[in-house]
Amino acid sequence: MAYLVNAYHITESLKLKKFASLFPDTPFDANAQRIVYQLSEDSFFLVFNFGSVVFFNVEEAKKENYLTQIKTTLAQEEVKTVVTSDDFSVEVDQKVPASVEFTKLTVKKLSKQVVELVSLVLAQSTALEFFENEVVSLLKDVEKISLVASKKRLFRVSERQVIPLIESTMRIKRKLIGSVYLLEKPEMTWTSKEMDELYGDTSNMFELRDRFKNLDYELKMLQEDMSLLASFTSSRQMLIMEASIVGLFILDLILLGYEVLSR
Repeated sequence: MAYLVNAYHITESLKLKKFASLFPDTPFDANAQRIVYQLSEDSFFLVFNFGSVVFFNVEEAKKENYLTQIKTTLAQEEVKTVVTSDDFSVEVDQKVPASVEFTKLTVKKLSKQVVELVSLVLAQSTALEFFENEVVSLLKDVEKISLVASKKRLFRVSERQVIPLIESTMRIKRKLIGSVYLLEKPEMTWTSKEMDELYGDTSNMFELRDRFKNLDYELKMLQEDMSLLASFTSSRQMLIMEASIVGLFILDLILLGYEVLSR
């Protein structure tokens, strides 16, 4: 028996309290990080506070209805929605050992723990993809500013070009620090060796920790590039920009501290 899993990262964060009134389904489990709705015996809908939702074996029409309701609510609150998505499958086969492949997880038995574990990994993956896309866009903006400025005889950059980039980088770093669940193991791995190994294999397949480290490296590159660009702006805004860049390095230390503690 094979089950399809669809994950979507919709926005930078979701207020879980709103889902209690938005959806009439009774969640079978909820905490500060996620809500799990059981729609039928083997169908689940999970909402994570870092902005991702996951559908485990949910029919297409119902899935689209949920997504539409969420996006409509966010639009009413004037919240920006940018969707990244990922698909995966879980196959139940008692005759073969548990294994993780590029697009499929095979288990001997489907349990709610397996559902939540797979859903968390996909939610983390789509959230990281969202941040990855944001950083790539910022790197392109920095490159564009540098190329335009380098064509001039007098290398001068407007602070109005650089300050929004600094603000965006700080926002991404703050969101990464706030979204500690992005690298956090689910509680079930603390008491079950089987779940711990399954989470390790699945998260490694999606390269979560390596992608997080690469994202942190690219953010450091942005900091260095913006420090250089700031040195070519007029001195009028230099103090503000330098203070912002110092703030970035402080956020970087916090992020590094969390990564060390999460190992």
